[in-house]
This record gives sequence, structure tokens and C-alpha cells, in this order.
Amino acid sequence: MNELRGVWFEGGLSRGSPARLRWSAAAIAVITDEGQMVRVDRDKIQALSPLPGTPTRIAFGGRESFVTDDGHGVERLREALALAPGLASRVERHMPAVIAAAALVVAMLAAIALWGVPTLAGRLALTVPEEVSAQVSQALMSQLDFFLEPSGIPPPRQRELERYFQSHGEIETIVFREAGRFGANAVTLGATMIAFSDELVELAESDEELLAVYFHELGHARLRHVEQNVFRAAAWLVLITMLTGDIGAVGEMLVGLPLSAELAANSRAFEREADAYAVDRLIEAGLSPMLLADILRKLEAHHQRRGSENSAGGGDADPSAGTDSRENPVSPSLPDYLATHPPTSERIAYIRSRMND
Repeated sequence: MNELRGVWFEGGLSRGSPARLRWSAAAIAVITDEGQMVRVDRDKIQALSPLPGTPTRIAFGGRESFVTDDGHGVERLREALALAPGLASRVERHMPAVIAAAALVVAMLAAIALWGVPTLAGRLALTVPEEVSAQVSQALMSQLDFFLEPSGIPPPRQRELERYFQSHGEIETIVFREAGRFGANAVTLGATMIAFSDELVELAESDEELLAVYFHELGHARLRHVEQNVFRAAAWLVLITMLTGDIGAVGEMLVGLPLSAELAANSRAFEREADAYAVDRLIEAGLSPMLLADILRKLEAHHQRRGSENSAGGGDADPSAGTDSRENPVSPSLPDYLATHPPTSERIAYIRSRMND
């Protein structure tokens, strides 16, 4: 007579009774420690082990079940009754195949991340109507306006710069804002809008340097970099939902998707593409690509100076704001400009190489 020690659950009750499962060539029965004996139909018995190393539940065709931790005893039961091998046994017998399948899944996810998502996002971004891009741009600008102030540049000067920029490549909307703690910068808000900070206009020594920045931002707009990042973020959210099933968390992330996508939009690869676009447009306009290099140097020095002032408690940062970027993302200790752009020296080296083409 063979037996297994475990817990007997009768009639679907959540509380079980310690018991033994005994079997022989003639009969199978469950005997509780209280002396109750239940005979079992061997044709209806099923041994279910959901995962390797977990307890095995033995079902008997109804609501009764017997749960045991004795894996070796369960294997003896399977052999004696010619039951199908459990998941644990199948996994152990085919471990190389399991490892190979896991490696294949990881490789597929890596391929999707590195090539699939960017390629798909790039193609979809080009299909977005300008009306939709304009709505995205307005939404982003509305969110950024919580942190910015109206421009202090006189309206005639703003219109002069707009006409100058538009004469070298049109975009639907050009706006100016007082950036305050963000300092000198320009940002593309989709295919239809570019924003300049007053600080950048003041930093540039000529309109031609501002035009170089405009060409760079126009490259982001023409190549639909913001739209690509929105699609990339959405694709990753879909993948995460499929893998985890956590729809609630994905819903919360979708609320802040447009702004978070824009703040992450200036990836280094996109910056290099926009630099190349700007250099091409400067050459076409009969201007030196070194205009872009000059303003890049000024921007780097400006942000480094502001970073030093903020870390020392000076500058335009709110004195009540924290200095740790993890605690206060609006006033980071390391400017986002330096964190998301390629090294300025690398960008200038590229510009110089184009001068020798």
C-alpha cells in the first residue's frame, strides 16, 4: 500500500482536513486523520501541478480535492495509475527547450524594442494629419505655460523674427515665452509649433544664430520627432499591458503621455538628425554651418553657468524649490538640455566635418 500525506478539501470548502491518500492495484481512498474514509474512482483522478516546486492538487472529478507537497509521492502515483506527467516533470525533462524558449522571447522583445517600435513609430508619425499635430502642439503648450511666463520681447521684434524665420522655411506657429528657471532654449512642440525663450533671443549675438536654432527645431518638426515619441510611448504601454495585464496603471500613464513624451523627445539620435537638417538648410541659405556651432557653445556655457548658480543657491531658481532633480523635476540640478543632447564637442565636430564636404 502506497500513501501520500496532505490536506483533504471536501465539497469545495476552503478549510481542509489533514489526511492520507492511499492506493493499491485494487483501490484508491482518502483517509482523514479523524477516521473518515472516501473511496475514489481511479478513472476520474487528475494530478494538477501549476508550477514546478509548488504543491500538487489531486482532483477527483467533483468538488473534492487533495493537496500535497510530496512531489516524489505524486510521481509514484502517476506511474502507478499511468497518469499524464505534471508540468514540473515536463519542465524538468525539457529544460533545454524551456531555456531556449525563454531566450527566444527575450530576443524577440529586444528586437521589438530596438527596431520594431522605432520603425513603426517613424512610419505612423508621418501619417498624422497636421490638424492632429496642431492639437498636440496646443496641448503641450498649454501644459508648459504652467511653468512659463508671457514673453517680454516687444511684439514688433517678435513679428520681425517670425517673418525672418518663416522666409527660410514655414511652420504654422512660432511663439515666444519667458522661460525663467529653464533658461535659454527652444523647443519643438510637434509638426506645427516651435517655441523660443526670451533668454535664447537675448543670448544670441545675431539673427543668423537664431536662424540656426530655428533650422534645428524645424528639423524636429519636419521629421515628426515629437509624434514619433508619442507613438513609441504608446507602443510601449501596449506591450507592458500585454505582458503585465495592469490596465489601470497604463491608464494613469496615458493621462500624462503628451507632456512626458515631449520632455523626453530630444533624444540624442533625434538631436543628431536635427543638427544634420540644420546644417543642410544653412548651406542652402548661403550661411556658414558654424553659426550653429557658435550658438551651441553659448547654450552650453549658459546652462553650465545656471547649473552652478542653482546648485549654489543662486540664479533664477525658486528658493523654496528642492535642488534634487528627483524631488523637483521642474528645477533640476542638471539641466535637461545637457542630459538629453549629445556632447556639444561631438556636435561641433560633426558641423566642422560638414564644412569640409
